[in-house]
This record gives sequence, structure tokens and C-alpha cells, in this order.
Amino acid sequence: MKICFLAHGVSIHTRKWTRYFRDQGHQVSLVTLTPAGIMPGMEIYDLKHSWHVSYKNTNWHYLLKLPRIWKVVRDIKPDILIAIFLSSYGILGALVRLKKCPLVTRVCGSDIFVFPKRSFLHRFVTRFALSRADLIISVAQHMTQTLSDYMVNDKLVLTQQYGIDTNLFFPPHEAASSRSPVCLSNRAMVPICNLETILLSAHKLEAQGSPVHINLAGDGEQSKFLKQKAGKLKLRDRVSFVGNIDHARMPEELRSASIYVSMSLSDGTSISLIEAMACGAFPVVSDIPANREWITDGVNGYLVSPDSPDQLAQRLNDAWNRPELRQTAAERNWSIIREKGDYKKNMAIIESALIGLAEKS
Repeated sequence: MKICFLAHGVSIHTRKWTRYFRDQGHQVSLVTLTPAGIMPGMEIYDLKHSWHVSYKNTNWHYLLKLPRIWKVVRDIKPDILIAIFLSSYGILGALVRLKKCPLVTRVCGSDIFVFPKRSFLHRFVTRFALSRADLIISVAQHMTQTLSDYMVNDKLVLTQQYGIDTNLFFPPHEAASSRSPVCLSNRAMVPICNLETILLSAHKLEAQGSPVHINLAGDGEQSKFLKQKAGKLKLRDRVSFVGNIDHARMPEELRSASIYVSMSLSDGTSISLIEAMACGAFPVVSDIPANREWITDGVNGYLVSPDSPDQLAQRLNDAWNRPELRQTAAERNWSIIREKGDYKKNMAIIESALIGLAEKS
């Protein structure tokens, strides 16, 4: 099958999807407006432009590349056109789709939870992009429910998260209860990830004399603000800003952490949460629909109000002081991931759906 992707070349989601289909023997092309680097075994169409790509604002300047994308897609003549991220490449895919080539649009999170709420025009564009897709892939059930608010007709929606590589992300040999009191957050330093609440909870932990130490991994537009905030709260001995962790190192970092924390205000399905569950780090995460699909409060993790530093501090301290709960949660979470979070198993389901769609066309 000849597959053409419209997607961010730098995105880990793009790389996981394209590599899977390449490894299954499909002919893969990637059309991108952001640098993709070297991706062996694929045709890369890097349509560079001079505008800044914003992950917070609308990238209307993408439309200036529409004629070039239109020509490239027609030269490729794919059997399937896959657009990843509705509010950018999903719109481009809707505008350049071929008559006899099915368009598959993958919705990721903010592209359906945030983008349509900005204005009437954004809602109109969302409905247009969805109406042109032959198959919509959603990563979570709550996202599928939200999609129905913007779909103008009955469309086939496949609710399927692609999962993680369980050959890389798996529990360590030693018991989860034997780990040191290290808590890891690897979410981006952007407003929606709500890292300020984690800092405020660390201030509470400091006052309580808790042994829990928090490592903040990652970067983003709030990096300077958060470091200044930590300085004002005098958290130098409580919180470490460890920078971006290479994805190849992430399994070991998660396997060495007792607790994983995320206070994100919104998510599709958090891959970082699934990775943490696989590696046996006890999840303490925000009480939002995305996390409720994976975490049962008090059973395999804790769900915390994202605007309550007091509750978060209490839960982090409680998680550390209950090693038996962390151990049973680690065992339960590994079973959950093997059942519904395995990358190869989940991508095979998606591949089967795409093959069926192409054959029908």
C-alpha cells in the first residue's frame, strides 16, 4: 500500500506512525512543513518555509504552501492520505484530498478540545475538515464524544491509541517499593500542562519535611517563569530542572522514579502516562477524562484536582509512604499496558482498518 502522510516531521507521533508502516513493507511518503531530518526507507518532502510554527496559535500561513502540497500529493498518487493533527495538516488534507484516495485524519487533543472553541471561524473550519475525512482516528473515548459535536454527518471513527513499545518501556526487575523518593514530571513547560501547581505542591512538601524530591524534565515557553517561581518559593533542594530527556533514556528515568506526576488541564491520551505505567512509576495525575480512562483513584494511581496544590502534596507524600500500594499498582498497570497499550498490537488494528478502507475505495 502506498501511504502519504501530512504531518509535523519533528513530532514523535509522526515518527512512530511512519516507521510502523515502513516496517510493515508499505511505501511511505511524508509531506511536512517542519524539518524531518533523515528517515531511512521513506520519501520525505520537506516543504520548508520561513514562518514560525506555533503550537499555541493558529498557523494560517500553512495555507500559503497549499499549491505545492496539492502538486506533491498528486505526484505521489497514494492509496491512502493520512493527516495527523486536525487543526493544521487535517485542514490541508481536506483541501488537497484526491477523489479516489481515502483521507484519514488523526485527532490528537488540543486540535479538537481547544481549537474549535476559539471562534465561529475555527468551529466552521473544524467541521469542514472532519466532513472531508473518510476515517477519523481518535486516541480516547472522551475525544470521540467531543468529535460528535462537530461532525456534520455520520463518519466512521476509530477510537484507538497507538500505544508504546513494550520492548523498551517495561518494569524493572527490582520491586517498585524499593525505589528512592524521586518524583518525575516530563510534561512540556507550557500553560496547559499546569506545572505551577506542581511547584506549589513542592512548597507544601518542603514545609511538611517530606522526603519526596521532584524532577521536572522538559522545556517550553514557561521554562523561565517556572524557574523564577521555584526560586521565589526557595525550592532549590526540593525541585530539580533536569532539562529535556532524550526519548531513548526515558525508560530508565521512569524505572528509577517512585512516582510520576502530571497536572495537565487537558489531554487526548497521555503517552507519557502510559510509559510511566509500563515502567512501574506510581501515577499521581490530574482528575481529567483522559486520565480516568487509565487510572482508578486509589487502585493503580491517584487522581487529583489540577487546581489543588494541597491535595497534590498530600497524595505525593501518601504515595511515597505506601510502598505496598505502589507495588500492587505497578503490577496492575503493567497488565493494563500489555492489554491495551501495546504499540504493535494497537498499530496492527489501525493498519487493518486502513487496508480495508483502501480496498473499498
